[in-house]
Amino acid sequence: KRAKTLLPNQLETLLTFVSNHSHTPERDRLMVLLSFKAGLRAAEIAKIDLTAMTDAEGRIGKTIHIFGNVGKKGREREIPMHDEIKDALKRFRLKYPDAPGVAVSPVNGQPMTTNAVTVYLWRLLKRAGFSGCSSHSGRRTFITSLAQRANQFHSSLKDVQVLAGHARLDTTERYI
Repeated sequence: KRAKTLLPNQLETLLTFVSNHSHTPERDRLMVLLSFKAGLRAAEIAKIDLTAMTDAEGRIGKTIHIFGNVGKKGREREIPMHDEIKDALKRFRLKYPDAPGVAVSPVNGQPMTTNAVTVYLWRLLKRAGFSGCSSHSGRRTFITSLAQRANQFHSSLKDVQVLAGHARLDTTERYI
């Protein structure tokens, strides 16, 4: 069963919910945006290190680097840094200056597991009133949105495949 995608206004509703009802709004906003605006998998959100989003001097970069130790089956890729992610990352770093990664437990400061991120995002979506959604809804929304707008930017499904980190084009096509 496929995870449902969200429309732009529904994503805004989710982000407003996070701002008003989360105990860790800076972390949760960043996790949601990495899913919906960068297409990261729950496992990638759980594993990504903040250095993957910054330059050598620690400034927020122009791209998100998915290194082999983070990407599925060791596949690396670069995703352009969305402005909303930049803003969320700035706020996250102010709140959690010593956090090595995004998915950290507010209870003990330890990294969340892939399963914990998956369940957390599912529960967040459910609490915000979205049924049929899962931690994969953000990724599906990202890929579907890119595919629908590819021609506007003189891009192809192959470009979407690269950003999604899919080895095969038919995998990308199944998202649409």
